[in-house]
Amino acid sequence: SAAPPSTAATARTRIDQAIRPTNSLVLSQTFLPRPLPEHNPCDYSIARPQLSIAYDNTTVRLTWNLAATPMEAIQNYEIYAYKQNATTSSSGWKKIGSVNSMRLPMVVTLKEFQCNCHYAFAVRGVSINNTIGPFCELKTVFTGNTPFDPLNTNQLLNVTL
Repeated sequence: SAAPPSTAATARTRIDQAIRPTNSLVLSQTFLPRPLPEHNPCDYSIARPQLSIAYDNTTVRLTWNLAATPMEAIQNYEIYAYKQNATTSSSGWKKIGSVNSMRLPMVVTLKEFQCNCHYAFAVRGVSINNTIGPFCELKTVFTGNTPFDPLNTNQLLNVTL
């Protein structure tokens, strides 16, 4: 279904293409993603976003705030994801999209996830001078075994509250 018209920036991505498994492994009960690919040099004048995550059926909702950095100083936010399931290894961290900076808190809804997979997400700010800030503390979700029929596209929706 189409999203209602709004001033929110919309970007489309395909998480299932961007997050491809590479090697086999047995998944333990502990989900330990690889380290985040921090930018070098990292602009620590940009605060680390404070990320929270909510999962419902096949939708993941990321919400974040950026303390101590003026909204006007941020051009956009980069969203990274990491996927791992019981039969394949992790994909490594993949940039799945960017959203323009808007009034905080930022809210992004991601759709169409595979069942029985661990996903990790991280967000970082990019300044108006194109310097890249540090990643937030990563957040994880396990999608469980809820059956669903995947669609052909995924959406990143940037919505203000």
